[in-house]
Amino acid sequence: MSSRRRIVGALVLVAGLAVTLGATALGQEGGSRGDLFYQARSRGVEELASSLNVRERSLDRREAAIGTRESDLREAEARLAARLTELQQTREQLEEMLQQMEEEREQRVRGLVRMVESVRAKEAAPIMQELPDELAVEVLERMNRTKAGKLLAAMSPTRAAKLADQMVGE
Repeated sequence: MSSRRRIVGALVLVAGLAVTLGATALGQEGGSRGDLFYQARSRGVEELASSLNVRERSLDRREAAIGTRESDLREAEARLAARLTELQQTREQLEEMLQQMEEEREQRVRGLVRMVESVRAKEAAPIMQELPDELAVEVLERMNRTKAGKLLAAMSPTRAAKLADQMVGE
């Protein structure tokens, strides 16, 4: 902004000097012609200076608007960076919670497998009948093969076939 003002100031100064020099040169030749020339030149310089001032104010306003936009963009960028950091922290917390849940589920499934293996097949069959298919298959796959076979034999043929099919299909 200051370099622009220096340029405008220099232009006004140069134009003023040109008018003054022109008027002085003409003033030496003839009084009335010099005055007319000086007045015409003076009006021209004033109009030029006024035009340059208007242009300078316009450029200053534009520069201020650009500065404001840049400031707004920097603020928005900072807010986005903060939000991104928040989201990353939340993601890490969720991943940690999911890991914990998976570990807890794993412990529960292992406990269920031990429990089912520790009881007779006839006693475990009704329990396995009521389990969701996915969990029942997981328990059967983790069990001792002999005990799993006895358990399937103690279950209803339809349910046993369905679970066996799912075990093979995976």
